[in-house]
Amino acid sequence: MINWTSLYRIITGCLAQNTALIAKVFIITQDIAKRVRAGEVDILLVVNMFLTGFDSPRLNTLYVDKNLKFHGLVQAFSRTNRILNEKKSQGNIVCFRNLKAATDEAIALFSNKDAKETVLVKPCQDYLEDFNQAVEKLLSTVPTLCRVLTSYLA
Repeated sequence: MINWTSLYRIITGCLAQNTALIAKVFIITQDIAKRVRAGEVDILLVVNMFLTGFDSPRLNTLYVDKNLKFHGLVQAFSRTNRILNEKKSQGNIVCFRNLKAATDEAIALFSNKDAKETVLVKPCQDYLEDFNQAVEKLLSTVPTLCRVLTSYLA
């Protein structure tokens, strides 16, 4: 199994000793940023760079598999929530880790501590339950095609 932390340290150690390599990484980073802004990149896998300090209103969905906290969390989430036009009024954030407590802490620190219910939408499961209840109510109130045909043919 790859020890990613050790690999990261080796790479950053090499970068620190090699200015030509640093310049090449900078050029590549700038090229990627330009392509993302131009809409030429559909998906970008990011470890650290681009999580903060990078703005691309086109970015629609952020998939998070990192334990983010405080400023880093707010900055990363903000990359997705830039309004672009009438088609993009917000972004989507999909977390593969439970960041609820860290998100609540960040909102309390950088905003109103009671704002977490207005800043965040409900979890998908809550919307699904609301939708299923609305469908049940609709079906009990409005006749279905099957009920109309059954009463017509009777």
